[in-house]
Amino acid sequence: MTLRSKIILGIVAFTVLPLGGAVLVVHRTLTRHLEQNAGRDLQRRVAQTASTVTAFVRQREADLRIFASSPVIVQGTPAQIGARLNELALLSFFFDGLYFADPQGRVIAATVPAAAGRRLTEIFPEIVQELASLQENASRDVIASDFDDSPPAGGELRLQLLTPVLDSAGHRTGVLVSVMSTAGVGQQIIDLKEHTIGNATADLLTRDGRVLKSADETVRALEVHPDWAALQGAIRATKDGEGFAIYKDARGQKVLAGFATTERFGGGAGQWIVLSTGPYDQIMAPAFSIIRGLTWLLLGLLVVAIGAGVLAARSLLRPLEGVTEAARQLAAGNATARAPVRGGFELALLASTFNEMASTRQRTETELVDARLGRSRRAWRRASSSPT
Repeated sequence: MTLRSKIILGIVAFTVLPLGGAVLVVHRTLTRHLEQNAGRDLQRRVAQTASTVTAFVRQREADLRIFASSPVIVQGTPAQIGARLNELALLSFFFDGLYFADPQGRVIAATVPAAAGRRLTEIFPEIVQELASLQENASRDVIASDFDDSPPAGGELRLQLLTPVLDSAGHRTGVLVSVMSTAGVGQQIIDLKEHTIGNATADLLTRDGRVLKSADETVRALEVHPDWAALQGAIRATKDGEGFAIYKDARGQKVLAGFATTERFGGGAGQWIVLSTGPYDQIMAPAFSIIRGLTWLLLGLLVVAIGAGVLAARSLLRPLEGVTEAARQLAAGNATARAPVRGGFELALLASTFNEMASTRQRTETELVDARLGRSRRAWRRASSSPT
């Protein structure tokens, strides 16, 4: 391998390795940074939805508390109470039904006439524990039963809100129960899906990963979410149940998911998980365009650096090649061969020194030749002048 090849290879190696490593480091660092930004942005949107869902349920609790304080509900006859319940149901169309029962749990009046005379636990078997809690609690707190363990045929999942009805002396006169379906929070989930980049989906899950509401109509209620195995570890690792995760979903597609948890409501209901997932490539597409631009910029700088290194090598070797060629001619007998003086100070000094050496050698050889010729003439004269 020639000196030129060695120098060029060395320059290229010392240029490519640092800049190539810088390209890889910048690519990975920037990718992680942009993943964090995209994940936090999705997390914020999901957290806003979780707050909206919490506020929605809190407002329904406030509505029920106001309904329970109505004088007609407290002191009216069953017929008056029934009429008042129908009026209140029209005021809050988020309730699918209102039921007023006596302290023993027997329905006195309801927006569903067929419920009159039946026990609340017959109509809503899942509220047994909540009714017992009301017997022990004399405040006007609202207790939520959480959603059913099984979805009603052809209907939405239901959430029962219960609050005691107290007279002016604080004595319990009965219990007021409202039925709220997931349709009330469903629009929030749909809005979340529409505001997530790409072909995204959004879901409302129970604490154990069962689907309460989904923007995907093919997902059945109360089924375990298909990605729950990949998600539950990330969710449980957070202090407040809020964060994001990157993983491969049940179909093997890389996704970015944001999640947040609602508040806990009276009776232990709530702490539902709001989840939004979208294809990783689609969500990160704007970030990838930035990364590609910077990568091409760094590659361009790498090419420029390599070109500059090659040019520097050539400018360094050209004076050396001149000295080498002059030395070759000098060795071949051309005493007049001289190296061109060019390049930087050191290279020019090398060429000048070589030329001085060549000139000195030429003078020395000329003097030696002249000395030999002089000796030869003197010898010839002596030979000519001597007698024969």
